[in-house]
Amino acid sequence: MLYAYFDESYNQPTAKRPNDPLVYTVAAYLAPCVQWKKFGRKWKSALRQIDLEDEGFHMNKYENRIGVYADWSDLKRIGVIKRLHRIIKDHVVYSCAFSIDSVAFGELVPPELKRDVYAKSCYAFDAFCCMTELSSWCEKMAIQSP
Repeated sequence: MLYAYFDESYNQPTAKRPNDPLVYTVAAYLAPCVQWKKFGRKWKSALRQIDLEDEGFHMNKYENRIGVYADWSDLKRIGVIKRLHRIIKDHVVYSCAFSIDSVAFGELVPPELKRDVYAKSCYAFDAFCCMTELSSWCEKMAIQSP
């Protein structure tokens, strides 16, 4: 049986970047159940070794050098991200991500479409795009399991 893990990310205006486009992203990772268990153990171990077990890893804070990530050297930053990417690569069979300009979405999607579950929000739209992509990949790979 395959399981999918979805994660969302979005940005907010900041003092340094008040005019950046507001982007909403949903990513999906697909793997067999047994691989998720292994993934979880390795991910927790990696976070424990860098004192992030309680907080978890937050890419938005990592990218912007906020909080615990503020004082990390470039060498540490590169080492950590490479290790986390390796854990993902070793356990996930397929992944995809979709991003959308939040302001444009609000302006371009007519109210009648927003009544449909897939267009109610940027999250719903991106999540449905991910599910469609995962479904297409499973079809292409002739995967019959749930």
